[in-house]
This record gives sequence, C-alpha cells and structure tokens, in this order.
Amino acid sequence: RAHGMRRWRAAVAAGAAGAAVALPQAVGLGASLWGALVGDAATGAVAGMLAGAALSLTSGLARATAGMISSPTGPTFVLLLGAAEAFRAAGAAGHGLLLALAATVALGGVLQALLALVRLGELVKFIPYPVVSGFMTGAGILMVLSEWKAAIAGAAPLAGFALAMLVMHFAPKTHARPLWAIGAGIVGFYATAAIVGTDPGWMLGRAEGAPWRFWDTASLSFPVRLVLVYALAFAVLASLDSLLTAIVADLATGTRHNARRELAAQGAGHLLAAAGAGMGGAGTTGATLVAISAGGREGTGMAAGIVMLLAALLLGPWLSFVPLAPFAGLIAYVGLTLLDRDILLWLRTPAARADAAIALIVAGVTVAYDLMVAVGLGVLLAIVEFIRTQAMHAVIVRRWTRAERPSVRRRPREEDELLARHAEAIVGFDLKGVLFFGTAERLREAVEREEKARFVILDMRRVLTTDLTAVRIIEQLAGGMREKNRELLISHAPASMQLVRAKGHRHEHFTPLYPEGRV
Repeated sequence: RAHGMRRWRAAVAAGAAGAAVALPQAVGLGASLWGALVGDAATGAVAGMLAGAALSLTSGLARATAGMISSPTGPTFVLLLGAAEAFRAAGAAGHGLLLALAATVALGGVLQALLALVRLGELVKFIPYPVVSGFMTGAGILMVLSEWKAAIAGAAPLAGFALAMLVMHFAPKTHARPLWAIGAGIVGFYATAAIVGTDPGWMLGRAEGAPWRFWDTASLSFPVRLVLVYALAFAVLASLDSLLTAIVADLATGTRHNARRELAAQGAGHLLAAAGAGMGGAGTTGATLVAISAGGREGTGMAAGIVMLLAALLLGPWLSFVPLAPFAGLIAYVGLTLLDRDILLWLRTPAARADAAIALIVAGVTVAYDLMVAVGLGVLLAIVEFIRTQAMHAVIVRRWTRAERPSVRRRPREEDELLARHAEAIVGFDLKGVLFFGTAERLREAVEREEKARFVILDMRRVLTTDLTAVRIIEQLAGGMREKNRELLISHAPASMQLVRAKGHRHEHFTPLYPEGRV
C-alpha cells in the first residue's frame, strides 16, 4: 500500500511537470485559433486546456505509452487553421466554423479508432521521412507567420513577444522554462505598457462563455465533404505525431508502447475534446520527456490531464489580465524548433539531394497552398524517387556462359560432350533483388542482346519478389524466343511469380525447367 502511494505521488509530480510544459502551448494555440476565427482568444485558451485534459486523460487511462502527455500541438494547429480557412471559403462563418472544426476533430477521432481496430496504425509510421521533415518545416513557418502580428502590434506586445522567445532560447531546459518565458514576457509587456500605454486588443480578454456554447448557436450547415477530407488528414497527422512521441517515450523509459491502444485512446480523447472544446492535438514530445525525467510512468497522463482540467476551470477569470504577446512568442519559438535544418545538409550531399528536394517542395506547398496537398504530393514524389532509385540498381548480378560456369550435375559423357560443344550457346544471368516494372525492362534489354544464345537461363534464387509487370515481360521474352526456336529457362522461380499453365494463353508453356532449382 505504501509503495502504491509513493508511485501515485510520483505520477502526480511527473504529470504536473509535464502539464507545466504543455499548458502554455495549449493556451497559446487555442487562443490563436479561436482569435483568428471568431475573435475570442480567451475562450480559445480555455478550449486548448480542455483539449489537452481530454487527450491526456484518455491516453493515461489506456496505459498504452509510459509517461505520455498529449495536448494541442503545432502541426495539428496548422492543419485545423488550414481546414478553417477552407471551410470559410466554402461559406462557413462565425460559430459555424467552430462547429465544422469540432466535427472534423470528432470524425478524426473515430478514424483514429478505426486505424487501431484494423491494425493500420503501424502503417502511418511508414510515411517517408523527407515528407515528414518538409511538412514539419512548413508547419513551423506557418506557426511563426501566424504569430508575427502580435509582435508588431505595438511596443508592449513586441517586448512581451521578444522576452518570451529569448527566455525560451537561453533559459535552462527544465520543465519550468515555458512558465519562465511566459512570466518574463508578461513582466516585459507590463513594464513597457506602463510607459506607452495598453490596448484592450493586446489582452487575452475575458472568456465569453464555455467553449462548447457554439453547439447551441452554430448553424448546422457546413461543408460536409471538406469535413470528411480534413478529418482523414487530421486522423493521419495526429496518429503520426502521437506514435512518433510514443517511440521517443519508449527510448526514454525502456518500455514498449501499444500502438493500437494508444490510437484508440487518442481517438476517444478527440471525441471528448470535440464535444467540449472543438480542438484537437496529439502526443507532445517535450512535455512527455519532461514528465519521464521527473519519474513519470503509469498514471502520468491522467495526472497531467487532471492538472490541465483544473487549470481550465481556475484560470479562466484571470485571462483578462494576461497579454497575448508572450504566448505568441512561445508559439513562434516552437515553430522555429520545427524547422529541420538537416535539409540544408542534404542539399550539400549529392546522394541526399532528391530527399532535400522532396522536403523543400512539401514545405513550400504547405506554406503557399495547402497542407494536405503538400503531404499527398510529398508521398507521391517519395514513391517516384524510390522507384527511380530501385530501377538504378542493376537486377543482373552476373552474366555467364556454359563455358565459364560448367554444370555440377553428373551427366553421361555424351551429354557433357554435347554441352561442351554448344557452351557459347548457353548464357545465364544471376539475378538479385526486386524484379518489378522498373528493373524488368532492363532485364529484357539484356536478354534481347543475346541473339546468338540458343538457351538463356535466369537464376532467380536471390530474387526477393516480382510484380505482375515483370512476369508479363518475362512471358513475352519466353514467347518471342520460342518463336525463334530458342528457350528461356528459369531456375529457382520465386513464389511471387505464380507460374502456372494458362490454357489458351499465348505463352502457355512458360514454366520453370527445374522447379527444384537444378540447372
């Protein structure tokens, strides 16, 4: 019993430390989103805290990842902000925008749960790293741009903005650093305001009501198709963000997370967050690492969720005295940390320049056009680059003739003499790797150049797999050679070729000569 009490106290302490890191960002992102959409930054700040509470509580209850803290994050903020702009262009306005966002977050949560149910959560982690790097860089740029107006609003906001960023950069990296940054920014703001005066628009203001009040006042008419599209993108992005944080937590704790349970918990958290706050988020790496370093394991997420819930309930009345600028400075600093400077290193490395180009394209499209289009384009470019790279690797390891590589089979003397006389008419190719449409064409060219060969042998013992295009190309080679009284022979045909006799097929005799691999 005493051990259980010590463990619970450790979880509470670690959860409070993680919440201290997550809360300023949750407040800032919520205030920025709601301020941009409906001009109610204070209620948005409460919404950010409630979203963090919902996600951390459900994640902690699931016990899927040791020490995990979840709250609104930069990438999910950028996606929701982009979604809101798309909804506004489609005719949504006012609280209708908030309702459309809440529907997006709720449906995204359902899709996250479905990803967990059908075990597709692991596939999310296979998005190519240059795409993730480019998206994070673009999201970071958008975060900085979204907060820059707060810095140039006046002398007092500039002082609060700059001091918050400076403290974030130079202060010791402890769990209290975000709180120090906000505190320093507030002091700098009020010190400057005492000289130049203040403007009500520079403050978070007083919350006009509970975040969920828009359910009663919003029009139910919103762009359903856009909501569906952005919900899918949100589910993928939030899942990727959370699973990457879970991997980091695993490395820090020496444990292993349960991806299915974590995604199901995040999905449930988003349903709660949508109902109560209209915001979403994901696992937060910084807050999670702080909680783990403070001894957080089981129960940490629940403790952090309770702390964020209490903060949302108790801090609301004080928000009217809090300036926006320090939170803007904090978010801008977080945006700068998302910029992947490795892209510059990739540009200087010839072998990685294609990856750098993909990352830059994704970042550029994210900033200039649309986040979802950027990710989709990036994945497509990564696939094309992968195919190009695979096609550049020669599938032919070695060309040989019967004279260069005599058979090890014991044969009658007459057969050995016959093979010796026609040694140059027997040509073989040792193949390796993946035989697909990108590499099969090069194999076809090599075989067709062997015009004097009576028999061509393809040794496929080191071929990992083949696709349908490669099989068709080999069929065409076999048929064309047969018409010229020549033979294409296969050794060690992989199971993926599924070599069977197809009645009535032009090349119905296309079967391996030695199924056991003997040549």
